[in-house]
Amino acid sequence: LVVCGGDMVAGQGVSNPSVIRAMWKGFDVHVAQPFRTRGIPFAFTIGNHDGSRSFPAERAITEEYWKTPEHTTHLQFVDSTN
Repeated sequence: LVVCGGDMVAGQGVSNPSVIRAMWKGFDVHVAQPFRTRGIPFAFTIGNHDGSRSFPAERAITEEYWKTPEHTTHLQFVDSTN
């Protein structure tokens, strides 16, 4: 099990959605995908640079990333609403 305390990307005020999506793609390729490939569970929290409530566009893209089925964490969350 890998536990991540957030700040997986360097958002927080980035105005271009394609830049934020590119950050998540980089995170996926270099961090998340190797864990998924090996079946290693990945537990995480959203940090202030990933999806702060102050930056709704970044928060929406973070949700978009994590709610995509291929980005499985190999964990079953009790509640993944927020």
